[in-house]
Amino acid sequence: MKTVFCVAYGGGHITIVDLVCRELAQRGDLRFRILALTAAYAQVVDRYPAGTVRRISDYLPLFDDRLDEVLDHGRRLAAEHHNPKGPVPRIESIAYLGLSYSDLVRDLGPEGAAERYRERARQAFLPVETLRRILESEQADIVLSTTSPRCEQAAIRAGNALGLQTVQILDLFGELYPLPEARHVVTSDDDSIATLQAQGITSCRFHNLGQPVFDDTARRTAAIDGDALRTRLAIPHGAPVVLMATTPPCRFRDDFSIHSSIPHETIGPQIFGALDAIHRERGAAVLLRHHPNERLEDYAPWLAAHPHIRPINAALDLCESLAIADVVVTSYSTIAVQAEACGKPAVTYNHLRGDRFPLPRVMRPPYHFAADLSELQSRIATALDSASHRQATGAGDRDSARRICDLLASL
Repeated sequence: MKTVFCVAYGGGHITIVDLVCRELAQRGDLRFRILALTAAYAQVVDRYPAGTVRRISDYLPLFDDRLDEVLDHGRRLAAEHHNPKGPVPRIESIAYLGLSYSDLVRDLGPEGAAERYRERARQAFLPVETLRRILESEQADIVLSTTSPRCEQAAIRAGNALGLQTVQILDLFGELYPLPEARHVVTSDDDSIATLQAQGITSCRFHNLGQPVFDDTARRTAAIDGDALRTRLAIPHGAPVVLMATTPPCRFRDDFSIHSSIPHETIGPQIFGALDAIHRERGAAVLLRHHPNERLEDYAPWLAAHPHIRPINAALDLCESLAIADVVVTSYSTIAVQAEACGKPAVTYNHLRGDRFPLPRVMRPPYHFAADLSELQSRIATALDSASHRQATGAGDRDSARRICDLLASL
């Protein structure tokens, strides 16, 4: 029986892999193991038998030949990056950062690694040697990931070098960073295939099989009683509901990689000003769902100034949030596409006019795109006017997880 080794970061990345692995577990025709990176471990560890889901720190014994170096780098970088209040144990941060930086030194030398890290911080990491050792220890036949950078990209590159079958599932569309490198690339539409081919991705095999998260979200959201949720949250009958799903404010390079962060205080007044205006002028209930990589405290000054804007991460899960919403507002989050799959109008926006936007597909219809925050209020108003006429797009009814498992079994 072949072994599929899955590598994924948290949030939407591990959700895609988890949905495929749940299908694999039911079928029983392939073994699998999941390397759940950083916050991903807590999301899925309880769903599988012991040992199925692993952290990168579980593999530290493989690196005994450079363990002191790894731990030294890891402790130094963890002092800067580890969040003691977060879901990731300190030893995991030390292992992840230390192995990644150790590979950077191996590739560029001490001075080159230091310079690259100063320029790009964690975006500089691509620990191919680390993932090569892990894949060899697991005796993997197939490597499965999404299209996230750093360890996911490194796993695909290492798998290719070892002659393994490699499979990447596109999170969204064909405009992305990094570009896929796997032998097999799974997309949700033919347009993404054409976009990738236009960017020079021509040596892989493409498979238009859909995206498991869209299927799962549409199915689960359709089964939820949105009216009951409105009653539970004491939202007045007939009031439109606007769901604001935040993303970490960033500027992007031309290749869609992150260039730099935008301070929350730079964009907070305009975003919350637009939401407040929609509340006052349209009687809308405004709910705020902050991104997993942000803290609610990032928005504390504006939530205090606008108490009618309600944080709902603790009260509603993602599908409940979509079920209760009439309109979804976000910048570059996957939730825009999930909303469309559920028949909910999605407003997308760029933080700064003229900046590179990381998801060009959601800049055009059916999405209501604001080129900068000065247009946000009017786009939300237009989306509210269209909300009663929308239907689900059908993007979430393709049984994608089963079809991806069929592909894996055929390799």
